[in-house]
Amino acid sequence: MRHLTCLLALLSALFAVALPARAYSFEESLTREIHVLTEPDWGEAEIILRFPLPMAFAEALLAQQPGQPIEAPFLISEMVEGVPFHHIDQGAYEDNYSGFVDFLLKDYVFTVNGVAVEPELGVLSLVVTRDSVGPFPGLAESIALLSICTAFPGAEHITDLEIAFQLYLPESTPSDRIGIEVTAPKVPAPAGVHFDTVVTDHRGSSPVVLTHAGFVPPPLNLPGGGESAAKWFISLGISNVFDGLDTVLFILCLTMAALRLKVLIWSVAGFALAQSAALAAGGTGLLPRGAGVVPTVELGVALSIVVMAGVALWRLYRAGEGAQKGVWLVICLGLLHGAALSFVLAPMLPGAKGAALALPLASFTLGVELGQVLIVVMVWGALALVLRIAPPLWRPLRVLLAAAAASLALFMVIERAQSALDTAFPAPTRTNLSVSPTG
Repeated sequence: MRHLTCLLALLSALFAVALPARAYSFEESLTREIHVLTEPDWGEAEIILRFPLPMAFAEALLAQQPGQPIEAPFLISEMVEGVPFHHIDQGAYEDNYSGFVDFLLKDYVFTVNGVAVEPELGVLSLVVTRDSVGPFPGLAESIALLSICTAFPGAEHITDLEIAFQLYLPESTPSDRIGIEVTAPKVPAPAGVHFDTVVTDHRGSSPVVLTHAGFVPPPLNLPGGGESAAKWFISLGISNVFDGLDTVLFILCLTMAALRLKVLIWSVAGFALAQSAALAAGGTGLLPRGAGVVPTVELGVALSIVVMAGVALWRLYRAGEGAQKGVWLVICLGLLHGAALSFVLAPMLPGAKGAALALPLASFTLGVELGQVLIVVMVWGALALVLRIAPPLWRPLRVLLAAAAASLALFMVIERAQSALDTAFPAPTRTNLSVSPTG
């Protein structure tokens, strides 16, 4: 939506009244800023790239002959009272917006673990800086520029414009090594003008800042932050526990099925170990992930909630009978839940090996277990409190919660069974048959 807003705002400039033409020279300092962050939802590398627009046309501008216009894509060069005046060709921009973006990014190469990737555009913002204080350097100001997205009030000289990009590197993770290379020709700076590039990696606990004087910095390699990657995957594991009902309902029933603390500890430990083992197997690619496997496992997870709710009700009325055998059941169900979780993690680690695989896997698993332990503590504590202050409500409350969990899970079973059947037995597609006339 922000991207569309920027596009509409820029296109609206076609109807604006052009300001009187004025000639400008290079500013004394032209700084390119590159900020590397981690996208909070998917963990991909997020790049905020910002620079004064003349840097995109520096080669042509510096090669200009005195008193002569220049030729460059998406640029109109006119002579006004004998002085060159350069502004964006809005007609060319409108007709070929993607080409305009490609032109501005043509001198930038991004790699993930040494493999070149095509960045995905999030936001492009072209901001008029004439007669304004700033824009100031830094991440906060760069993010503010992305949200402003001011259109041309007229035929602005390119030295009055600053551009900011929000880019994403697809299929990257916080632990990946990010490479950035500026492939533009090394143009000399005019007298009294200097170029710099400031790169800030925000993925660690404290930003790492690299500064290079000159128009073209050397190739940059930013190692994946182990600390930041661990934090992100732990956060992902915790959020995955609470994003859906599957884990919450199962752990709720698991906790209610334990009438004694010793049984609860053994059940939680067995479930966690089995779940972690299956998650590791799935994360390393040892478990199949075919088209029919995922919906079948998801169906099994829903059924496991019904089973555990039944166990909770059985033990409640049988005074904990079968608690020891129940631990083995919990271990088996833990394998099923671990396999389901691996479907979330494995696509984020394609081809990862060694530390690049071990750190995300261990961190994600830790996050999942922390989230589950939090549920256990809250449920067990709430039940213990009820038993202490209102003992008559303790048994009815457990029955009500187990029945509610089983009811919700049954709806999930019906829905997922249909999905699994549709995957296993897809409906035949209609084929157009034509009958040739016989003579």
